[in-house]
Amino acid sequence: MPSVRQLVPGFFDALEGDRKGGLQLLREERDPKLLEEPSEVRQPPVDPAGRTIGLGPQSVAPPPDGDLLRMTLHKSGIQEVSLKEELDVLDKYVEIERTRFGNRLTIDMQVQPETLDAQVPNLVLQPLVENAIRHGIAPNARPGWIAVHAERDDDELVLQVLDNGDGLPPDRLMALNRGVGLDNTRARLEHLYRDRFEFAFSNLERGLCVTIRIPFEIQAPAGGVVGAA
Repeated sequence: MPSVRQLVPGFFDALEGDRKGGLQLLREERDPKLLEEPSEVRQPPVDPAGRTIGLGPQSVAPPPDGDLLRMTLHKSGIQEVSLKEELDVLDKYVEIERTRFGNRLTIDMQVQPETLDAQVPNLVLQPLVENAIRHGIAPNARPGWIAVHAERDDDELVLQVLDNGDGLPPDRLMALNRGVGLDNTRARLEHLYRDRFEFAFSNLERGLCVTIRIPFEIQAPAGGVVGAA
């Protein structure tokens, strides 16, 4: 089964370049033993006869209509966007993954309406959802779900990506919470918010939860940013 990167040639190169374009001093120092910014979705399991488990004829996705690429390139060089714009891009990415995985993948969006105008780092959710698919959903034959939550907590915006995969061993979980892994995302949060953010990982009863807390800010009409009321 082809990966999304093979189905959309050049898209992820453009996406990754956009993430790094405004942050030229940031380095990627990835530990292959830990979660990292995704490069390719892992192939699903196969049975002893070599047949893919849990995937029907929908396992090969048709080429997308180009909306995802256009939306991404349109925001090239922009450091922050509204949560609504971020979710619009995420929806296009999720459409591709739903076509690949068919009934094996369920995506649940739970977003408080008042958070839609809040400012978030451009393309911050897509790599987290891609990681959840790569590490939580793709390796398993059972049906998988991913939930994306957004809510306001006083003067903070709380974003969460949850999955029902196998979670992480204690040592990897501890390393991530100590700042090892997903370096590009962490560096972007530090660049934008200094010490005013949280980037945390926790195991669920089954699966993993990634939480980002950032200041709740809304783009002002004149181009400035206003904080929480």
